[in-house]
This record gives sequence, structure tokens and C-alpha cells, in this order.
Amino acid sequence: GTAISGTVNIADITYEQALTYDFGIYKGNEYAGTKIPTYEAFLSLCRNISLVPVIELKAGTREQVNALYDLAAKYGLKNKAIWLSQTFTYLAYIRDYSDATLVYCRSTYTADTQYLKNDGNKVIVGLPSAGITAETVLACIAAGYEIWQYTIETASDISENQYVTGYLTNTIDVGEAL
Repeated sequence: GTAISGTVNIADITYEQALTYDFGIYKGNEYAGTKIPTYEAFLSLCRNISLVPVIELKAGTREQVNALYDLAAKYGLKNKAIWLSQTFTYLAYIRDYSDATLVYCRSTYTADTQYLKNDGNKVIVGLPSAGITAETVLACIAAGYEIWQYTIETASDISENQYVTGYLTNTIDVGEAL
């Protein structure tokens, strides 16, 4: 494939068109030629090497979210996957038929988080650095929720708050974080 020049919105192209681009080259020459995997290829890899998939729901209808869930179930990952979103409704779709972990990413803790809980799932509150305040931490602790910080861009962004138990990042790896 070729390197991406300019802006390409993935929602505006087909998978076949996406395959014409080299998605690995930006990370380094050793990744040149890396193609973007399909969702099913990702799930298959997770199952085969015992990885926990973290699936972010950004847009879609109930039917589309259900289709993503059904594919996760096909690969034995329906309750092993971690589903995260800033949109309550998408997480509620998963809550309705799964005991999977849900991460509700918000700018601050809100009481509606309680409605994502079912009899068997785990709900985590995702907060940006600015949302990790003493008040928010106390509210999450009182409600029984873990806190994960998002979106970490550099290691210096990582909160040292003792109540933050997880971190979400698109750009740094574990070695950098440590």
C-alpha cells in the first residue's frame, strides 16, 4: 500500500479502499505493509492468543451494535470483551444481554452510570485527567465504581491518583507508561 497523504475519513471509504493504504508505516519501517484488520480478524487474534479485546462504540444503530456483539460471541468473547463508549445508549445495548465489562467514558461522573449495571456485569467510569477530582473520586468510590483515565497521549499524562485502576491510550505502549 501507500502512505496516507492528507486526511482520509475511514467512514468514507470501503475496506477494499482502506487496504490500498499502508497503516503500519507511520509507526516505523519495520511495520511497513501492515494492513488494517477486519473486526473478525481482530476477534480471531484475541481468541487465539488470549487477549482481552477492548471495543470502543462510537456510532451505530442498535442492530449494528448487536452485530458487533454477536461476532464477539461467535469468537467466545461476549463476556470477556471490554466495551467502552461515551454514549450511554450503546453501552445499554450491550448491558441488555451481556455480563461484559462496560466502561462509560464521561467528562465527569454522572449518576446515570448506575443504569448500566445488571446482575452480572462490571461497570467502570472512564474519566479524562480534568475529571479526576476529589469530588468525582469520592462519588465513584461511594457508588462502587473503578476509575479508568482516558485518553493518555504521553506518559506524563498518567494520573497518579491511587484510585485510578486503568488507563486508555491510543499512542503509548506499556514500556513508555512504566
